[in-house]
Amino acid sequence: MAVGFGALAAGLRRNAALPVAAVVLAGSIPAVAVAGVQLFSVALFSLLLLLLESASRSIWLAVPLFALWGNLHGGVLVGLGLLACYAVLHRPRALPVLAVSVLAVFANPALWSTPRYYAHVFGTVVAREGKGMWGPLGASGFDIALVVAAIVLLAAIARRPDVRVWEAVALLGLAAATVHAARTGTFFLFVAAYPAARALRPRPLRSSVVTSAAIVLTVLAVALLVVGPTDPGSSRLAAEAARGQRTVLAEPILGQQVVLAGGRVWIDNPVDAFREPDQRLYVDWLYGSSDAAVAHAALVLVAPASKAGRRAARDPRLTRIGADAHAVLYRVSRG
Repeated sequence: MAVGFGALAAGLRRNAALPVAAVVLAGSIPAVAVAGVQLFSVALFSLLLLLLESASRSIWLAVPLFALWGNLHGGVLVGLGLLACYAVLHRPRALPVLAVSVLAVFANPALWSTPRYYAHVFGTVVAREGKGMWGPLGASGFDIALVVAAIVLLAAIARRPDVRVWEAVALLGLAAATVHAARTGTFFLFVAAYPAARALRPRPLRSSVVTSAAIVLTVLAVALLVVGPTDPGSSRLAAEAARGQRTVLAEPILGQQVVLAGGRVWIDNPVDAFREPDQRLYVDWLYGSSDAAVAHAALVLVAPASKAGRRAARDPRLTRIGADAHAVLYRVSRG
């Protein structure tokens, strides 16, 4: 995240950099606060954006950047879309860079099967139905903070429009993607930051208004982190479930804790690593519409207040063998 926001500050420059970057940070709190491989995409997207906005010969550095990115996270496809907007709509001389960057994305263990891999990811049950990490923009506190941050940046741009065509097309595409999958909103904020900073640079008063908005958003985002979400894990019950190497059906995070304790789960994230019929059973169980997945496990580990947890409490096949403030462990009866 330091790399991502360092590149953003370097690209924005001057007096508008701090307030605009602060707005982006406040609207991106979930992406910043949750440690995971998605952090690679935030950093590398920001570096790519810096290369494009600088409009120099260093654009060829995009090629090794994509080769690295393609081995770290699927967000590389968003980066390719951004580069395509830039090369096609703003700098045709960069088309060779785009072509070589596409080839660079193939420089991973899948090699020529890379397109099939991404097609499989987009065809998973969670992707098609917009669940989990693919969830659409909603009314949660974090989604509201994202929308408010976007409005602040767009309002700054509207006062003194200086948006390049490729930026406008990229923003429209990312806005549509964010409605479908809220986590794309972080990329939208990074792109919008550049025209917003250009609009504010000669306007100290407007910069102070954006600074105030950034302070309010940051306080809101930090408050959301403090009050929730609640801890979804239970290392004690996960360790208990891991004993004996019996197959465990567990909710996300709980299942990962089982694996960390040396146990075995039936299915967990990334869901696309498993067969589609199993994906369907797991998602239906996770969201409380079916209990068929229970037949594939010897133990069930769930949060008591979740949809799967509430159904588990009523399932006659399950015998409660342990519980704490965050989770309940059940044994599956075969009789």
